[in-house]
Amino acid sequence: MKVRKSVLTTNLFFGFIFIICSIFSRIKFFSYIALLFFTVYFVFYLVLKNKEFALKYLAFLFISGTAVLGTSIIELIDGIFLVELRTYSSFVGSLPLLILGYWFFWFIIELFDFNLNSTINYNKIDELSKYKIFFAIMNLIILVMFLLLFSKVAAYPAFLLGVDRFIYASEFLQLGILEKVATNAPLLAVFPILTIIYNNNFHRILGIVSLSIYVLYFIWIGNKFGPFFTLICVFLLVYYKKIMNNGEIFLKRIFAVSITIFTLVLLYTIMFSTSISSYNGISYIEQRASQQGQLWWKTYDIVDSTHPEEFINEVKALNNGKESISDNIGSDYGIYKIMYLCAPKKLVDAKLASGSRYSEAGFATMYYYFGKFGVLVFSCLIGCLIAITISAFLKYLALGDYIKALIFLRFFLLERTAITMFTFNDFFGIVSILSYMYLLIMINKKIKIYKKNGLTFSIVNYK
Repeated sequence: MKVRKSVLTTNLFFGFIFIICSIFSRIKFFSYIALLFFTVYFVFYLVLKNKEFALKYLAFLFISGTAVLGTSIIELIDGIFLVELRTYSSFVGSLPLLILGYWFFWFIIELFDFNLNSTINYNKIDELSKYKIFFAIMNLIILVMFLLLFSKVAAYPAFLLGVDRFIYASEFLQLGILEKVATNAPLLAVFPILTIIYNNNFHRILGIVSLSIYVLYFIWIGNKFGPFFTLICVFLLVYYKKIMNNGEIFLKRIFAVSITIFTLVLLYTIMFSTSISSYNGISYIEQRASQQGQLWWKTYDIVDSTHPEEFINEVKALNNGKESISDNIGSDYGIYKIMYLCAPKKLVDAKLASGSRYSEAGFATMYYYFGKFGVLVFSCLIGCLIAITISAFLKYLALGDYIKALIFLRFFLLERTAITMFTFNDFFGIVSILSYMYLLIMINKKIKIYKKNGLTFSIVNYK
């Protein structure tokens, strides 16, 4: 595997520091050192120095950044009451190992991204403009779907009712067959995005309208952050190579716009959340950030030995048929295992019954099963998987192979859940199995769309 010398040198430098800090993790000073160097590594190396890399992997930068931030708050500020655990924050020395795990995660992604990126023929990306009629037709279909979806909730805006999305879902949300549209909205949004990029005037406006309805729907049902951040990530992935092709100045502009939109989404999240709760802005940020690290912190604190014999529960859970969060009351796998390990049972039961669950348990779960070694193995495996998935999405999008591109975009969305929740059921569901079969059958083939007496489809080999 090829690796740039500068990447190897930089990562080994930071990795050495994080290893030393992990060895002496029980000394609080080394948590400060680990946090300082991770901040430099994260902000200046991963984000500012590699803006194109940051745009491509924005979803996972957010996950790793908030996990480290949340754990830092709990570890370094004593006496914060953690509502979801019914305990107070204190120093236990968990931060350096978490940082080491995420450093290794990003090092692996960089290695694979560099090697996989060279196999993608990005020159073909501009050929997608030939399919603008197809994009426009798909956008019209999706616009109708989104309008039907919004019509189901238009009379009941959550921000006027003063409820969060969980209460809204239980009392007002009756979608029927449109539930599938809502669930797959981020995937469907690909075609409005392509319409905006490759069409002009009227159809571009319709693409913007489609995405606007997407945003309105999720605002209406009480979502604060997730669907909007997902849309940003999907938009940047679809637009990625066009951004690269337009030069450094355009990249900086897109980067600045992305940061601005991301900040606005965060501000909306804080404003909406404080309007329906007793928290003020500061206390909400403190609690919400802490939630991203609380399960890791508590697991690290109370687990004295590894439990590899219990990993069989994860295998059994792959086909347990539990599709909703509320189905997992009493479950003993993934994030549910860690929730019951770290919080009072009655509190966890009530949380799951509401259709909600805690955040960030991927590293905690592997630490419970396999200790420090498990954390590093998980970092390596999930890093490989994410780099392969995103590179495959960009490759097939460049080739105009939309079915494969959507398959890998769906896997990208599933991997966000896998790294945070350690749940893998959806990778073995019927949709995923059909996806694997399609990828196997259509190796080096695609469904080509061309204009001949309307739109015509045929199966062709890659050139």
